[in-house]
Amino acid sequence: MAIDYDPKVRLVEMIAFDAGNGSMIMYHANNAQKKFLRELGLSERDIRRLIGGDDIMDPITTADGTVVTEKMLDQWPADVEHGVYHGSPGKVVTRRRFGRPRTYAEPMDTVTLRVTADTLHEAEQLANHDNVSRATMLRELLDLGLKEKRRRMTA
Repeated sequence: MAIDYDPKVRLVEMIAFDAGNGSMIMYHANNAQKKFLRELGLSERDIRRLIGGDDIMDPITTADGTVVTEKMLDQWPADVEHGVYHGSPGKVVTRRRFGRPRTYAEPMDTVTLRVTADTLHEAEQLANHDNVSRATMLRELLDLGLKEKRRRMTA
């Protein structure tokens, strides 16, 4: 994880991994976000100064106590272009699972099935009528069908 300025002097957050042959493979680069800067261990004051707020150039101190100077900040982009990476990879921090948060109480499996266009259209109409998603309606219809099938089997 690292931050740097792009050619238009915008602060960029980057995530890369060591390819093992002396090079790094970048797989994420985006405008720097406060959450990313916090994960790097920067103080709120440093974050405000980097993203906007304080115009006074106070020293930046990393989580391990290293003071980052203007000279270092100016030199690092050129070093990266020549394959020189300063520091070492930090601890990977994950606080939540990736992807969309769950909208249901219990774990679910994904099922793929083929239905006729008429059946799907009717399910979509029911979903629109009940103001629910198509997936929710299909789950409801499957549950109703299973209950009816069990009722018939026990009758």
